[in-house]
Amino acid sequence: MLIPMVIGAAGMLGAGLVYEPLPALNWTIAVIVMWLGVQVTMLDVLILGRELAVTQILALIVVTISIAMVQLAPGRRPDLESTRSETTAAGVDST
Repeated sequence: MLIPMVIGAAGMLGAGLVYEPLPALNWTIAVIVMWLGVQVTMLDVLILGRELAVTQILALIVVTISIAMVQLAPGRRPDLESTRSETTAAGVDST
């Protein structure tokens, strides 16, 4: 089961490197990658019926809490009204 996943991952990585520039690495990208890893793991457990070790469960809990803290931190989301006024000032119609 692991070999097809490695082949697919290598193919996607190769295609990404050919067609896209390298992204600027930052905490946002790291959190997105961790969240996607959590989702894949949860789907693996729910759909394929795999079992997780205690350390894996603890890691999932830590990552999920960390992601929630980043997403829910005050000041992380722009004020909706200021975003609307900026797009209107830039000549972008949101309707």
